[in-house]
Amino acid sequence: MMPDKFNDRLQAEAIRHIQESEAYAALALREPAHTSGQGLEQHVLDRARQMGEDVGLGARLQKTAEAAKKVAFGAMALLFCLGALAARQAFDGGQQGSVNFFWLLLALLGVNTLMLALWAGGMALASRKAKTGMLGQTLEWMVAYWMGKLGGKNGADAAAAQAWFAVMNAGAVGRWNLSRLSHALWLSYLLGGSTMILLMLAARQYDFIWETTILSESSFQTLTQTLAALPQWFGFSAPTPEQIAASRIGGSPANAEAARQAWSGLLLGGMLTYGIIPRLLLLAASWVAYGRARAAFRLNLARPYYVRLKQKLIPATRVLGVVDADEDGRPQADPEPQQAQEETPPTQSCWLGVELDNAHMAAGDGVSEAFNLGNVLDREGQHAALQRAQALKQTPLVLAVSLQRSPDRGLKRFLAQLTEGRKSLTWLELCETAGYFDQDTQGRDIRICDWHQLAAECGIEPQRVVHRVIGTHSEGEMKHG
Repeated sequence: MMPDKFNDRLQAEAIRHIQESEAYAALALREPAHTSGQGLEQHVLDRARQMGEDVGLGARLQKTAEAAKKVAFGAMALLFCLGALAARQAFDGGQQGSVNFFWLLLALLGVNTLMLALWAGGMALASRKAKTGMLGQTLEWMVAYWMGKLGGKNGADAAAAQAWFAVMNAGAVGRWNLSRLSHALWLSYLLGGSTMILLMLAARQYDFIWETTILSESSFQTLTQTLAALPQWFGFSAPTPEQIAASRIGGSPANAEAARQAWSGLLLGGMLTYGIIPRLLLLAASWVAYGRARAAFRLNLARPYYVRLKQKLIPATRVLGVVDADEDGRPQADPEPQQAQEETPPTQSCWLGVELDNAHMAAGDGVSEAFNLGNVLDREGQHAALQRAQALKQTPLVLAVSLQRSPDRGLKRFLAQLTEGRKSLTWLELCETAGYFDQDTQGRDIRICDWHQLAAECGIEPQRVVHRVIGTHSEGEMKHG
């Protein structure tokens, strides 16, 4: 069984929020001298763990989770009471001793059914990156207010709360977490209403009636029998056609006691089958989906923050390929960094340039002819490259692109086709002319992030996005971007 790293990733996100927000500049987080792990994410998690220990971040995140849980339980208790009050109001709104059955059922289940439909529509249309709706924002505001009262607006508690909600209210984790809360709240409302119905029916005597101005009696008979189908399957009683006809306002059932029992059974059965059971099943399903979403949660390593962090945690590892040998005879170092084998493409990798200019074509000079797939410049070239890449599907592939151009949708489609079925065997090489971004380092960082984002969308792992600076005078140096 794989260990659950959700809390570790949550702590890494909290560190990112603290370091990216000026509001928490007073929180002095000590940068660790050394991080360990396989791959960029493990380095990030190890760094977050060490930095979080200084401010007790793990405990503060747990404190936020506990606060959110208490708020949720408080809201459930409130909804239980509101459901009971709504049922009481629905009974008291009728004539003395008589209750319009359909108005009562609509009052108790109508809003719940409408909100259920809105939830289903929202889940169907929700973007994976979209934040959850008003419910999540309200819970966030209430807990943030609470945490702010306890620890101050700019304290570590507030930072932890902000980071916690940023993860728990967004993406698949947020959708299913808030779905759990929504179903739990409505379930509380329905249970409160059902409890009050039981009490009212046990302590008082009501005659159930129906009335209409424009509809026929047969319409209500059909409606009642349709509503009763599911409750009867669960064993609840339902009125007969004769009892339905006699319950019209002004009518008088032959056996009033039996009619009351039948209508009461249909009311309770309707609450259970159309309200409580669907919410209970959806709550269980949301709970399972939430667990899966937690297990599938990953850091977005294409974010600018993590791309910059990658340059720090996994710096340049070795020199590859001499484009133009140094005439001064400067000795070539042969460093053997700790992540070289993981980060560097295998020696016998296919190399393919993607719309490279002449200067950047030098990046493929060290590749043997058998593995050099050339440079793709047009649609025909793309078609030929896809065929060759398909024929060499088991061979590692290095895709070289120019850092001096921006990625676009056409390029993304092409790279996605190239990497299909071989994501674990693909590297993306960002070629940069030395000195090109000297006057625009911020633009260079943004461009690197854009390419990392494209690589992530194509399934290329972040540690396999390598950066190659092509010197104008002497050498091509590969380092991680």
